Parts: sequence; structure tokens; C-alpha cells
Amino acid sequence: MKQKKKNIHISAVSCGLLVCGILLISLVMQSKEVSEEMLVVKAGYYWSGMIDERERLTIEEEAAYLGDYLTITDVNQRVFDTRYNWVEVGAVSAQHVKNGDYVRVYFTGPILERYPAKLHGVVRMDVVTE
Repeated sequence: MKQKKKNIHISAVSCGLLVCGILLISLVMQSKEVSEEMLVVKAGYYWSGMIDERERLTIEEEAAYLGDYLTITDVNQRVFDTRYNWVEVGAVSAQHVKNGDYVRVYFTGPILERYPAKLHGVVRMDVVTE
């Protein structure tokens, strides 16, 4: 009976060490800095977790674009409207980003090929003010 308890104790310790090792490796991988050269950039107008990927519009065009966008109240109509090229940016800390801001999204990839496309490995999102 003592041998059985000893084996159970050793197994529990081994499992604990294995779990600690896995957690340590995942923490190291998450904290690893991604160099700027490894990042891919997409740009567009931000709307509720997605960007409408396009070139920056002139001030006049942007005013018309924002006004036109806001007249569409049905979310499905917005997503499938051919005037927009939606890309989902997923969960990213974007407290400084407001709907309608022109942004650059930096990510490590890949891009899930569906519609709307979805970016994986999003590192940051910057509002373009220029």
C-alpha cells in the first residue's frame, strides 16, 4: 500500500512540474517582443472591431463616407454592402480608437480567408492623424 501511495505522489508531482513548465514556456512566448520587420500592416476605417480596408480619403470624401455609412442601420447590410471591404481585427486593446477613425493595424498573421477576413496575431492598432 505504501508503494502505491508513493507512486501516486510521484505522479502528482510530475504532473505539477509539467504544468508549471508549460505555463512558463507560454509566458516567455507571450512576452517575446515582435520586431517591426515581422509585422504586417493593414489600414482602413475602424468600425466596431472591424476595419473597412481602403486608402485614406480626402476630407470631403471622408465626410461623405462617414455620413453614408451611418445611414445604414442594419449590421448585415453594412457587412455585405459591396462598397466596403471589411477585415475583422478581433480582440485588441483599442480604447483610444473610436468608430470612424482611420487606423493602421499591425499583426503577425495569418489572415483567415473568409468574409469578412480575420486577422490573427494583432499586436496593436494606431490612429492615423496625418
